[in-house]
Amino acid sequence: MKKMLVKNTAVLLSVITACAAMPCVGASAAESDIFPYAMFAASSAEGAITVNANWTTINGSIASNGTIAVGGHANFNGAKTENAGKDMLFIGDKITDKYFSTAKEVDTLDFAGVNVSVNTPFEVKGSAKIDGNANINASIKAEDDITISGNVNNTSNSVIYSEFGDVVIDSTNVNLSGMIYAPLGNVEINAQSINLNNVVIIADTITLNSNCINANYGKSYAQFAGTQSESRAAYITKYNSKLMDDTTEKSLDLISQYYNVTPIDTGDFGHINVMGMIDFNITQYNVEGLGNLCMMRAEGMTQMTTFVLTPYDKDLPLLAFDYMYNGDQRISYFETYDLTADKNTDEYQNVLSNLSVMFDRYKELEDSPAAEDWYDDLRTVALFKKSDFRSDDVTNQLMMDAYKIMLDSSVDCHQLNEEEKAAKHVVIQQYADDLVDKGGTATNLFKATIGADATKQFFNQVFYGTSLN
Repeated sequence: MKKMLVKNTAVLLSVITACAAMPCVGASAAESDIFPYAMFAASSAEGAITVNANWTTINGSIASNGTIAVGGHANFNGAKTENAGKDMLFIGDKITDKYFSTAKEVDTLDFAGVNVSVNTPFEVKGSAKIDGNANINASIKAEDDITISGNVNNTSNSVIYSEFGDVVIDSTNVNLSGMIYAPLGNVEINAQSINLNNVVIIADTITLNSNCINANYGKSYAQFAGTQSESRAAYITKYNSKLMDDTTEKSLDLISQYYNVTPIDTGDFGHINVMGMIDFNITQYNVEGLGNLCMMRAEGMTQMTTFVLTPYDKDLPLLAFDYMYNGDQRISYFETYDLTADKNTDEYQNVLSNLSVMFDRYKELEDSPAAEDWYDDLRTVALFKKSDFRSDDVTNQLMMDAYKIMLDSSVDCHQLNEEEKAAKHVVIQQYADDLVDKGGTATNLFKATIGADATKQFFNQVFYGTSLN
C-alpha cells in the first residue's frame, strides 16, 4: 500500500496543540539513590493504600499520593506519608534487563495443581495465573494481570511485575520476599496471615486484607529500584498502543459473533502519514448482512482510535466511537447518527431507547462537551467524556455495551430490500458529501491533509463505504 505524506504545517501544528498536555515528567531525583518506601501508591484516591487487618506491623516507610486507610491495631516503624505528591517511579526497562533477559517467553501462563513450583523466570504476553500451593523461586512478568491463589504462597527473592495490569494474591498464608511492581494497577493481597520480608511494593494502589500483617522494608530491592525514573511518556504510550490493540481485537471478536466479517483492501488509504511524525493506519471490513466497518488508528505525537459502523442492509443508525489519548488522559466520544431512511420504525426507536438507558449507567464519567457543529441535529444519542487510564475498563465496556445493543437489535431488524437500501444509501451519501462540503473537526484535518477530492474518495471507498454499498 502507498503512504500519503502530509506537507501542511498548519495541520501538524493543530496536532501538536492537541497533544500538548501529554505528561512527560519522570520522578524527581531524591537526596538518596535508594527508594525510600516499603510501599508506595501513586494514586491520589482516598485509600490508595488500604490495610484491613486486626494486627499490622510495618518496619519501613510507606507513602501514597492519596490517603492511607489502616484498620485494627497498627504499628509503623517508619514514616506514613499521605498526599505525598510523588511521581510514579517507572523502572520497567531496568527490571526487564536484570530479571528477564533470559526469561522464557510465553503468550499466557496458567499453572494449576496441589503443589506448584516456579523455578524459571517467565515473560508473559498476556496474563499469568498460578493456582495451588505455590513456591515462586523465579521472577514473573506479564503484560496483563498476575493472579496467584492457593492455600500457601511463597516467593523467594522474586520480582512479580505486571506491566499494565494488577497483581492479585489470594491465599490462606502468604510469605513473600522480593519486589511487586504494578505501576498502572492495583496490588491486592488477601490472606489470613501476610508476611512480607525484604519487600518493596510499588503500584498505583495497594490493598492488603488479613488478620495479621508483618512487613519489612527490602533495602536490597530499594537500592535496585533507585530514585531515577525512566520516561513516563514512553511507558504510557506503550500502554495506550496495547490498549488500542486489545480494543480493536475485542470489537472484531464481538461483531464476528453476529456476522461474517471480512477485511477489505483500503488501497492508498491504508496509511496516511503526517510529516513523518504521526501515522494513521486505517482498516476496513465488510460486515456481511449489516454494512461497513472502518477502524482508524493514529500513532506518533498523538494516539487515537476511531470505530465507525455504518449499516446499509438494516435501517439502523450509524454508530461511532472515538478514543483520544493524551498520555494517561482520555477523551472518549460515543455517538449515533440518524442516517436512516425511516426513523419511525420500532426497531430504530428501540435501539435509541436502549442506548439511552445504557449510557445513563455511565454518568460517573466526567463530561467533555463536543463543539457545536452543523450535524448536531443528526446526532441522536451521544456521550462525550473525559477520564484517565484508571477508567479504561469502564470506557471500553461502554463501547462493548453499545456494540451489543446495536448488534442484538440488528438481528431482529428486517433486511432491507433493494428499494429500501437505495433510499438509505441516499441519506448516507448526502451526509458524507456534506461533511466534506460543510466541514467538521476531523473532516477538516483530512481535507487539509489530502485535499477535498481525495477526502470524498476516502469517505466513499473506506470510511463510510458508500461506493461499495
